[in-house]
This record gives sequence, structure tokens and C-alpha cells, in this order.
Amino acid sequence: MPSKSHYTFNLRDISKIFLGLCSAYIKTTNEDIDLIRLWVHENKRVFGDRLISQEDRDLLENLLLSEVKKTCGHSREKVYYTERLLYADFLQGIDQDVRYYAPVKDLKDFQRLLEKVLEDYNSMGATKRPMKIIMFLDACEHVVRICRVLRQPQGHALLLGVGGSGRQSLAKLSIYIAKHKQFSIEVTKTYGIKNWREDLKKSVLKPAGIDEKKISFLFTDTQIISNSALEDINNIINSGDVPGIYAKDDKEQIEFIGQAECQKRKLPLTSMNKWTMYFNRVKKNIHIILAMSPLSEEFRDRLRQFPSLVSCCTINWFTEWPAEALLGVARGNIVEKNLELGPSLDGVVEMFRIIHQSVEQKSKRYLLIMRRHNYVTPTSFLEFLTLYSDILRKKRKENDQKQQRLKKGLDVLNDAKIKIEQLQQTLNQKRPVLERTKADIKQTKEDILAKTLEASKKREMVKEAQEKAAKQEAEVSTYQAEAEQKLAEAEPILQQAYTVVKQLQVNDFTFIKNLPHPPVAVTKVAEMICIMFEVPPKTDKKSPEDPMGYFAAMKISEYLLQNPNNMKANLIGFKKDEIKESVVKKIMNCLSSPDLTIAKVANVSIALKGLYMWVDAMMKYHENLKLVTPLRIKVAEIKAQLDKVRAELAGFTQELADIDEKLANLE
Repeated sequence: MPSKSHYTFNLRDISKIFLGLCSAYIKTTNEDIDLIRLWVHENKRVFGDRLISQEDRDLLENLLLSEVKKTCGHSREKVYYTERLLYADFLQGIDQDVRYYAPVKDLKDFQRLLEKVLEDYNSMGATKRPMKIIMFLDACEHVVRICRVLRQPQGHALLLGVGGSGRQSLAKLSIYIAKHKQFSIEVTKTYGIKNWREDLKKSVLKPAGIDEKKISFLFTDTQIISNSALEDINNIINSGDVPGIYAKDDKEQIEFIGQAECQKRKLPLTSMNKWTMYFNRVKKNIHIILAMSPLSEEFRDRLRQFPSLVSCCTINWFTEWPAEALLGVARGNIVEKNLELGPSLDGVVEMFRIIHQSVEQKSKRYLLIMRRHNYVTPTSFLEFLTLYSDILRKKRKENDQKQQRLKKGLDVLNDAKIKIEQLQQTLNQKRPVLERTKADIKQTKEDILAKTLEASKKREMVKEAQEKAAKQEAEVSTYQAEAEQKLAEAEPILQQAYTVVKQLQVNDFTFIKNLPHPPVAVTKVAEMICIMFEVPPKTDKKSPEDPMGYFAAMKISEYLLQNPNNMKANLIGFKKDEIKESVVKKIMNCLSSPDLTIAKVANVSIALKGLYMWVDAMMKYHENLKLVTPLRIKVAEIKAQLDKVRAELAGFTQELADIDEKLANLE
């Protein structure tokens, strides 16, 4: 496909020239030369901005100037009173209610004005990150071009350039200057045609047609999810409509707006007229700005498939940055990053320009020879600046570390020199003292020998005391083990009795308490329990079944059956180590009775069996305890002797430690 396929011109382009001429401000267009300048400017905007090569642009400019010279007799110097011929409607400020399309007479003042506008834009927080743009003359001219498109009815722009050339940033700034509402889509992984149509309807078409708001829709080639999106944009540019995008509720609202417009213009209230009025409002208020890269074959295919992108859009080419732009961006980047280059700043900035432009020239030569493209974009230049700043900071950090290391080493050497001199002076001063110290050392050696002999004797004494203590500790361990073995023999019986008692319920005790005629086994067990808890019998309540009154005493005792829960706790917590011999004697007499056996007791109740087992376990524990008590007394006596030996051992050890300390001090 030819690279100049977009060189198509029609009567619409001629009308745009006259539209620009009709925008002339009377106070700045007093003479014929003023109108001629405006005519040259509009021709360059309509035709010149579409041209892709400098040769074509020079050809157009020569044709215009030759026609001006031939028809009006004015020279180039008369037409170009500044370096660039620019017109804008915001020279008096972007907040003016009425704007006048006037020429830019001072480019420096114009640059400062745009820098102030950019600063205001960033201060408003319109973007998540402030736009850092160097407003060089090319950037200013691009802003003027885009603003000119936005002020025209049905003005749409096609911004062509490689990535990083500033298309989106300058478009956003121009939208801010034009006081339009900006809209852009956010493409995610799940973003599809349905989302696209919904965003287009809610954020672009309805606000422009129903709310009559000025909308500038910024759309880039990276946001093209499918050709359907470009087809919708093509339809909006042509007719202001996207077929099938409106729902029934939307149509009612649209017809209401169209009806009001028809009434204003006294048109018949037909459905076609209503929708036509609505579409006219959409086309009047929507301005589409397309930012695309012309490098791919896909771009050329899109121009062929959607001709409105060329025929109905004003093309603005973002070509390679000139030397002025490279110098300005490099200087701004270095100053922003605070690299502190000082007098070297101008030379470094010039180096960046030379390197970048030399690579551009080599890339053109490479294309001629090899027929292959090597694209050198503004993004490459920005990455070059970032790489330079990163390497510079890294090398500065390495140099600082080396300087610190060298300085630290020199400081250490200097300190060592000073200390050596001080030590030499101290040595000279203390030489007499050293002589006296030799004699003291000789005496000290003799003292060490004496103390060493004394320490050897003390060590023998400590060793004997340790052996004696070890022997007594062994005896204590033997007696303790024997005592524990004796007690352990009664432990299973004791634990079995405790287990049976713990398993008893309140109803078990209540059963015994409510026996009207207790058998002999019950009265015998009651007698043993009362004797164990030293509860006296109730002689006044004797009966044939309870001849001694112990069963009656157990039933009314607060420690026993009067409170079964309390009785269970008393049995478990009984002080088995304090049983009296008189109690043991009475219990043993009861246990020897032929009427009291485990079988007879078990026949009465489980609770009675548990009480019998508890009494029997206490007696066996007491018998073993009588054997253990002498052993415990013997252990206590040996422990007393052991404590005395340990005290002597501690004394000997301390004396030995004192002697060793004196020896250490002497050595």
C-alpha cells in the first residue's frame, strides 16, 4: 500500500480554509497582510499538516509564498514576522468567556503562557501523575493545531506519531485549554465490545446529545479491541450515530430532546426529524482525537477500511524531535533529577542531542543500504536519559564509597602513628619502673610457690570432704528408695479403694442411710467408719440391729451420711499419715470379726463394699507407714550429717578459691 495513501483532498478541505478565515478577529486583522498571514496559516493547517515529508511541506510553502508574491506583492519576510506562523484563541487566557482567533506575535511569551497552563493543569490533579512536558516550540505548535481542531464544528483530529512523541499528553492539555470534558476508555483483560458500547453510550453520546456537553474522546491504537470499535468511531464521525446502541428507555429520552429542538426550529414533529436533531447535537458536541502509530501495515489497512479517519479528520504528524526539543527535554530531565552537573550541564545536554541525532542519521542510511527500518523514537531518547542518570548515580555512589574507604584507612593510619608516638613516650617514662618490677616479680614467684603448696593441701581436704559427702548421699538414696518401696506396696490397694469411693453416687449413700433394718455387715462397717473419723456412738439410739449405736451416729454425722457429698470428699481427703494407734487397734478388732467379710459386705451394696475397702486400705497403708517411719528418721539424721559435711566442703572450697585467686593475681 502506498505510504501517501492519505493524500486525498476534497471540497471539505476548502471549506475549512474559509472557516478559518471567517474566524479572524477584527482588531488583529486591519490590513491585507493580516488576512494573508491567516490564509497562509489555514492552508498549512489544512494541507500542510497532512504531508509526511519535509520536501512536500517545503513544496507547499513555496507555492503559497509564490502565490502571495504574485497576487499581493508581499515577500516571505513580510508574511513571517516570527519564526513560526501560529494562531490561537486562548492568548488572553483560557478562562475568557469570549475567545478571539489571533496571531501569536511573541513565541517566548507564548511558551511561558503554555507552561503556566500546564502548571495549572497539573495542580488541578486532573491526572494521577503530573504531566512533565517540556514546552518547546514544536510542542507549542502541536497544541495550537489540536486546539484549532477542537474549536471547529465537527472537528476531529488524527494524531500520527511513534510512541513517546507526546501525542496523548499534548492532546490532554489541548482538551483542558478548550474547556471540554475528556473521556478515555480503560482496557482490561475482560473488556469487550459490550463494555465498549456501554462506555460509548453513557460517557460520549448521551452527554453530548442529551446534556449538550462538549466531549473530547481520546482514543489510541492500543485501545482498539477489535475493528468493530473503529467502525463505531467511523459512524460517529460520519453521522453521529452507532446503529443499535440505544435501548428503549434511551429512545424515549432522545425523542423528548429531539422534539424540543424541532419545536425551536418549527419543524414537523416526525420521528425522523427528532432523531436528526439529536444526531446534529451529538455531532456538534463530540470531538474525537485518535492517536495512532503509522509504522505498521495494520494502520494502512485501517485507513483503507475506514476512510472517514482521513477524510473527516485533521491529520497532525508528530515527527522526530528537533534539536531544540532534544536540548530542552534533556536539560529539563537532568534538572528535575537533580544530577548537579554544574558547569558541565550545557556540554552534557549537547552530547545527548548529538548522539540521538547521529543515530537518526545512521538509521536513515541503514534504511537506504539494508532496506530495513531502525526506529529511533522519543521514547528511546527518554530511556537514554534515564540510563545516563542511573549509571551516573551508581558511579557516584561507588566513588563515594571508595573515598570513604580511603579516608577511613588514612584516618586509621594517622591514629596508629599518634598512638605509637605516645606509647614510645610512655615506655621511656616507665623504664625505671620496669627495673623495680623485675625485683617484685622475683619475690612474687616465691610467694606463688608457697601458695601453690598450700593450695595442694586444701585440694586434698576438699577431695576427702567430697568423698565423704558422696558416701552419705548414697546412704540417703538407699534409705529413701526402701521407704518409697514400702509405701508403694500399699499404693495399689489405696488407689483401688479411692477409685471405688470416687465412683460412688449420692444414691448409693442414701440407700445405706435409709436401711430400716441394717444387717450386721452394715453396722460393723458403720462402726469402723465412725471410729476412723472419731465419731462417738449414739447410745440413746441403740436397737437390736444397731446394738452399739454406730449406725445411728453415722447417719446423723455432718461428716458422714447426713451429707453424702461431704462424706465422699472426707473419705478422699482423709489424713492417712495421722491415724492413731488406738484407732488402729479398734479397727483391727472389727476386721477380725467373722461377721465382717468382703463377700458379706458386697452382698449389701456397692457403697458398703467401697467403705470396707477404704478402711482395709487405710490399715494396710498404716502398717507399711510404721515400717517406713524409722527409715525416714534415719534419712533425716543422715541428711543432717550430710549438711554439716557440705558446709565444711563449702568452706574448704571457698578457701581454695581464695588461694587460687591470689595465685592468679601473683601470676
